[in-house]
Amino acid sequence: MNIDAFRLRNCQFLEMQRTMNADVLRTRNMQLLEMAVLPQDYAVNITDLLTKDEWGNIISDFLRGEIIQFEAIIVNTGKIWLENGLISIVISDPSAEPVMLAYYFGTIKSGEIHQCIFGWRIPFSSAAGVYTAKVMIFTNWPSKGGVGLTFKQVQFRVS
Repeated sequence: MNIDAFRLRNCQFLEMQRTMNADVLRTRNMQLLEMAVLPQDYAVNITDLLTKDEWGNIISDFLRGEIIQFEAIIVNTGKIWLENGLISIVISDPSAEPVMLAYYFGTIKSGEIHQCIFGWRIPFSSAAGVYTAKVMIFTNWPSKGGVGLTFKQVQFRVS
C-alpha cells in the first residue's frame, strides 16, 4: 500500500492507494485525521499565583474559617489555542494530604491573558501549619491522554 500525505493547518489528508497484482489505482479512499498538537507546541504559562483574602488583599497568613482566594494569571504566548484545557488546583495540608481539588475546562486563545480565581473556605477542623496550593494546566484529563503543560505552586499558613 502506498500513501501520499500532506498537511493543511491542523489536518492531515491521506490518499490511500492500493496496488495489488493489477495496475489499478484507487483514489476514492480519502481520510481526514486530526493532527495531534504536541505539548512542546503550546506556550502556556502561569505567570502569577497569588493568595488573597476575600476582599482581594494579598496575604499569606489565614485563620481557620476564613476564605482564601487563589488568583492565577495564565498567558498563552504561542500560536496555538488551548481549547478546553483542564485548569485545576490542588490544596495539600501540612502532611501533604490533598484537602481540596477544583477544576474547570477553559479555552485560552493565542496571545490571551487569562485570569482564574479559585476560592476555598478553610475548615475550622483544619490542621495548623503551612499548606501548598498547586495550579496545573493539562490538555485534558491525564487518564484520557491529557498532557501536563505547566504548573505553579504557592504556600500559605493556617493558624
